[in-house]
Amino acid sequence: MSRVCKALLVALTADVASASRNHLKVDKTASAHQVMDRINALLQTRGLGTAKTSITPEAQESMNSALTRVVTEIEEKVESRIKEGHRGTQEAINKAIDELKGSTDQAVQRKNAANMHDQYWFDCVKEEKAKRVAIEEAEKALAQAQKEQVAPCQQQDYSKMFTAQPDADKFVCDISEHGNCQPQMSSYQAHIDGLVAGVRTDATAATASWTEAKKQCDAAKYNVAEKQAALEAANKAWRAQRQSCMTQHENRAVAMCLFGRHLQGKCEHSSAYLALIAEVEKVNGGEHSHPDRQQEWKVTSMTKCMLEKVISGSDIDNGVLDTCEGAVNYDASVGALDKKADEYARLTAADKFTCSESYISFIGQNWNVPEGEAPASSEYTTADFQPAVNLDPSAAPFGFCQA
Repeated sequence: MSRVCKALLVALTADVASASRNHLKVDKTASAHQVMDRINALLQTRGLGTAKTSITPEAQESMNSALTRVVTEIEEKVESRIKEGHRGTQEAINKAIDELKGSTDQAVQRKNAANMHDQYWFDCVKEEKAKRVAIEEAEKALAQAQKEQVAPCQQQDYSKMFTAQPDADKFVCDISEHGNCQPQMSSYQAHIDGLVAGVRTDATAATASWTEAKKQCDAAKYNVAEKQAALEAANKAWRAQRQSCMTQHENRAVAMCLFGRHLQGKCEHSSAYLALIAEVEKVNGGEHSHPDRQQEWKVTSMTKCMLEKVISGSDIDNGVLDTCEGAVNYDASVGALDKKADEYARLTAADKFTCSESYISFIGQNWNVPEGEAPASSEYTTADFQPAVNLDPSAAPFGFCQA
């Protein structure tokens, strides 16, 4: 209580011996000091301490005038200080909650952004793996095309040469018997013509066979070229996707680390609020102690009440003390202190971070991305991802943020 009452000059010495009496009759010739001594003694019987005034021994006014001055001084110096302290504490609580709300909103926004970048990267690597699968399929298709090229091209090579050995019998004519050999000549000519026609037919068939073999070989070569081009395109697409995913991975890490920093800031404000509330609730505490201020207001109000009773001609006894004590209403006179407990609970709910987190989940999964220029698609695997978080603002929020 001495915190607020330092504005008043001295605490009058309580007459502890007189405090044991149940009835303290006010002598109209008594001084204001004596009345205050008696009030303080009665207050002490309730364990309420003593009231503080600035009555000086040199005051020569009548008792009522002096006591009226005490009441005025209580109102102007003590009550005003208590109310000012109450307002200051409420403003400090409001500020702490406002700062917590602002930092919480920032942390939630950063978390949503980190989740978004995490999803972008996860989907990107999923596509990267798919493009690796496409490469493997293109490699298989090329190998099959190369295999299918062998037979038609071999057939073309085998059928490129045509040979014929027609059996042309030796021409024999007995001139002495047949004269000019004309019949034999005609017969031989017909035989030769038949042989030539056969060769021509075979040559035509061989040409058609080679032409077909060439057509099939060319088609097979074209298919191989297509498959090679498809493989090159698949490799190019995979490399481009891989580069894009590396960029996405960097963006993801930055977003997560920014969120971590904002989470640390939010938790600093949460701790500051809790420290303030602990100070507010502490008995015999500092400038924000609410119990101390309530007790001080109670003593001050009861003292003022009893002084007004004396001024009005009443004696001071336990009945008056009970009446004055019953009239004390801190919330009505000074104000109800709003500790913003519900707001704090809302701002530290699980969806807004409790500041007791050990791990943080973003989308909950992580890719194990293989190294090398030609990894197998099977090397791309997923795992649960909930990185440990450090809420100490002097440290990196996540291990990967240190890099």
